[in-house]
Amino acid sequence: MLKLFKTKKCANCRQTLGPKCPHFCAPNPRPNRSPKKAVIVGISYHNNPKHEINGGSVYAGLMRLLLINHFNFPDDDSSIKMLTEREGNILPTKQNIIWAMDWFVEGCQPQDSLVFYYFGHGSQQRNIKGEEKDGYDETLWPLDFENGVIVDDEINETLVKPLPDGVRLHAFVDASHSGTVLDLPFFCRRSRLFRKYKWEDHRPKTGARKGSSGGQVICFSGCDDGEAYDNNSSSKMRCVGAMTICFINAIEKGHGKTYGSILRSMRKAIRNDDSDAGLTVEQIAEITILIVSTVELTTQITTLIVGINDCGILGAILGSTSRAVIEVGMEMLRGIRRQKPRLTASDRFDVDKKPFFL
Repeated sequence: MLKLFKTKKCANCRQTLGPKCPHFCAPNPRPNRSPKKAVIVGISYHNNPKHEINGGSVYAGLMRLLLINHFNFPDDDSSIKMLTEREGNILPTKQNIIWAMDWFVEGCQPQDSLVFYYFGHGSQQRNIKGEEKDGYDETLWPLDFENGVIVDDEINETLVKPLPDGVRLHAFVDASHSGTVLDLPFFCRRSRLFRKYKWEDHRPKTGARKGSSGGQVICFSGCDDGEAYDNNSSSKMRCVGAMTICFINAIEKGHGKTYGSILRSMRKAIRNDDSDAGLTVEQIAEITILIVSTVELTTQITTLIVGINDCGILGAILGSTSRAVIEVGMEMLRGIRRQKPRLTASDRFDVDKKPFFL
């Protein structure tokens, strides 16, 4: 016997409830919820003169503006958590950074785009589990690092492993020893012989799982695991903040189409060997200092450099942070040609074909 099912009628026009009914609204699976979330950490360690570095809140602000202006991230606290020493932000203590990481991935759904940014100190410590290729764990230093650093194993457990299928996480870590700080299984290295990028397998021989639960995780880092920034030397040393500036410059100059084009633009800007990469780090630093010291030319110069909202990202950080910008610019002038940004991922892909988007 044929069984008839009763169809639902619209209370307004009595048509069958569905897409043809003018009063029908498809259910929204994520009401009042943005699919884009970011955690931005910038630390200068003002409470510890021995380890103090310049520009923590400045670089954090630059990344926030980039996400909002270029990648349509919502400009609200429910979507972007700022952890800096600036008044009004969340203090970047170890407890708060771990809390932000947990908030970050909690309840994430397919099609979500997550961004984690960190500016501050990084270091290494001996790995006793035999899971690291070089024998060392990479660590991030919170503001209260005397109470403990954040080890890459913990970052992997908190940020990487819980991500379900369909979720994308991009991490940007501007710190020393940051090459594999997310403990991702694949490391991208450029072959000097063939001048192409290839993936190295960094999965632990112990069989420990370092990937996600189906989500895609990609990390840009400031340098290799064995490399360190130096803010006190004036010759042939890496400079903190260079990765952030070069990444922003790559996006703004139209070199952000693929992951490979971003890496090449960042490296060319640091080496200062190709004008097609856009403004070099040294040029950006010089103009930034000029902007701060010559207030009358601020709008004109920043419009010429960046061209976002007729003022640009660099112009947006002027005012109370002018001294910090000057100091950051001076650091960039110290010679950073050996620094090489790195790329790691949860899965291998063709860096020259895969489109970059957040």
